[in-house]
Amino acid sequence: MSQTARIIMRATSIAWGLTVLAAWAISHHSSTVFCQEGGLPCPDSPNAGAQALPPGGALAAAAAVVDPNAITQAKLSKPLVAQFEEAPLADVLAFIENYLDVEIYVDQRMLANFGATLDATVNLRLRQAPAEMVLELVLQQSNLAYYVRSGVIVVTTPDVVQATLTTRVYPVSDLATPPDVSGSLSDLIQRTVAPRSWEDYGGDGTIRGFRGTLVVTQNAVVHRQIEDLLRQLRTATAAARDGEPARQDAAAERP
Repeated sequence: MSQTARIIMRATSIAWGLTVLAAWAISHHSSTVFCQEGGLPCPDSPNAGAQALPPGGALAAAAAVVDPNAITQAKLSKPLVAQFEEAPLADVLAFIENYLDVEIYVDQRMLANFGATLDATVNLRLRQAPAEMVLELVLQQSNLAYYVRSGVIVVTTPDVVQATLTTRVYPVSDLATPPDVSGSLSDLIQRTVAPRSWEDYGGDGTIRGFRGTLVVTQNAVVHRQIEDLLRQLRTATAAARDGEPARQDAAAERP
């Protein structure tokens, strides 16, 4: 077995152990702040190079202490300027790998079976976008996709991404109390995000509540949809909270 294969094929027991440790760390409310500079120049931004705390604040940062997937996901949120014109896919992936200081593994065997090649050219211009979005758009031009496993970004075919399940810990204590995490919030996610992919509905995905977190085993596509849903819920919660004083003032002024 090659060294790269060893990096990718970690034992399931180790992955589960990291998940439990991540959930434990989150429950203890660490306040670690992560900063990461890429190997290439950062976009012109006053905050470029500094990773903002992920959704969930310090709780999510605590998960990243012991969860290599969380570390990589945080790096993928870093803003990136895309100026690729007729650039070989191999060069674009190398740029992203160096800029984010991550490992990218390309499943050459699956790409060959799929008829894809790293010589394919990439054309993409974005003034500034999350690296995750840039990577998705770059790979879509070759009908490819990616998932994160043991902290490594694996580039492969969409079918493989759909079939590969990974476990992630989502801090949600800011959205729900512990009983609601395992109840209403968990149910909302399963009803809203790819319903047929969950174990309760005949699929393989699982979701469990643990001390103000959700431990989710799903494919990369569903994980990104969960992130988007939680982001929308946080935005709606913040808007409702900010609007409450105004409603109270208006009520007080009524005769």
